[in-house]
Amino acid sequence: MINKKQYYSKQAKIAAWKVRENEKQKFTDEEEKIVYDVCLNVSGPILCAYVLWVLKQAFDMGIKHLYFLARDGKIMYELASVFIDKFRLPIQCRYLYCSRLALRKPLYYIDRQEALEKLCVNGFEVTPETVMERSGLGETETKEVFDEIGISKPGRSAILSGRGLEILKESLSRSKAFDKYMSLLSKKHFENALEYFRQEGLLGEESYALVDSGWTGSMQRSIRMILEKAGFERARLIRGFYFGIFLKTKPEDGIYHCFYFYDRWKVSNSILFNHNLFECWCMADHGMTLEYRQDSQERIEPYISDYKPLWKENLQLQLHIRFARQLADGLEWECLYAERLPDAVKSTIRKISVCPDRRMAEVYGAIPFCDDPTESYMIPLARHISFEDLLGNLLLVRLYTKFFAKNKHRHFTESYWPEGTIAYLAWYQRWFLRTDKCVEYSLKLIRKKVGL
Repeated sequence: MINKKQYYSKQAKIAAWKVRENEKQKFTDEEEKIVYDVCLNVSGPILCAYVLWVLKQAFDMGIKHLYFLARDGKIMYELASVFIDKFRLPIQCRYLYCSRLALRKPLYYIDRQEALEKLCVNGFEVTPETVMERSGLGETETKEVFDEIGISKPGRSAILSGRGLEILKESLSRSKAFDKYMSLLSKKHFENALEYFRQEGLLGEESYALVDSGWTGSMQRSIRMILEKAGFERARLIRGFYFGIFLKTKPEDGIYHCFYFYDRWKVSNSILFNHNLFECWCMADHGMTLEYRQDSQERIEPYISDYKPLWKENLQLQLHIRFARQLADGLEWECLYAERLPDAVKSTIRKISVCPDRRMAEVYGAIPFCDDPTESYMIPLARHISFEDLLGNLLLVRLYTKFFAKNKHRHFTESYWPEGTIAYLAWYQRWFLRTDKCVEYSLKLIRKKVGL
């Protein structure tokens, strides 16, 4: 009799062992050995569990077409192709070139106010130049807008606080130059994006679903808004599969099926998880989709930024695929239970997100990462930060700064993966800061549970 709880975990361990036995790798590079171990024991099993869950759900719902969204969706697309071939599933996979940047460029034409909100959303190191880069306006237009709203040359590269971004948004909303240029540019981006979607079949009669990592649901919302603006009747019936969504989505944006957490569902899973690290497991072997352009044959094609390997993403991609092939050989489709797959990888996710070992944190923490749609700056995922900044990021210090300090806008350097940064420290510092994080996790859990 098959043990539903342990079936996937057991097969994943066997697959990892077989990959090692078949290849008998000998590493001279210690970092590559760590990547090899993580791909076979951590990220590979987690990503495969998610993709298998997507395929199970799509099969049961009768969905015949899946669109994997660039770039996180690249590895998911590759893994899905392995499993579809093995199990002969009646599902067709396509890879949709898109990005937050490319999908938000048409937004000003659709909804001016929401476009301004997206342009001025906060991040780690957002400057007025970053905001204008998000807009897609050229240097000449950008200079004219800055001159009109009164931002000096030094101020254009100054990091903005939340309040600073609000002021900039208000200034842009009153700028005649900004409105003139954005209205023309955004309409053109809308027409090109819509035609690309039409070419890819998003306006057809066949049922389909999107597949991506998730986090806010904004990609599905942007696609829905473009399709609806074009008069596509079923735009609000669009659905997508996601690893997790942190916030409650809007009903008009369609249906969101989540593997690991959604808003207040499985709250502890969302808290004890680092989505930036997850994105690093999904690094693709191509650049970012900047926009859509017409080629010489009058087809609309994605215009992609130049690609330069930043880390060991090609090795990681190939290891994930090799693991999936070995895993597929040992799995039986009928023995996979979709509802069991999230729990099968939960302990692995929590351990590596919250309490990674030092060497693993050093290797993965060195990955150049950016949370901004423009990728205009790159910062190590788990960067080394000063002792003063470590203290400034303590929960009690942040609460004091927010509610009592006179200088509420003082900026402390943060880490995209705080637990990875903590792993670099001496044992007594790790113990102290991990205790602080545990208190923070508990407070987040309480806030989510009571709806604050």
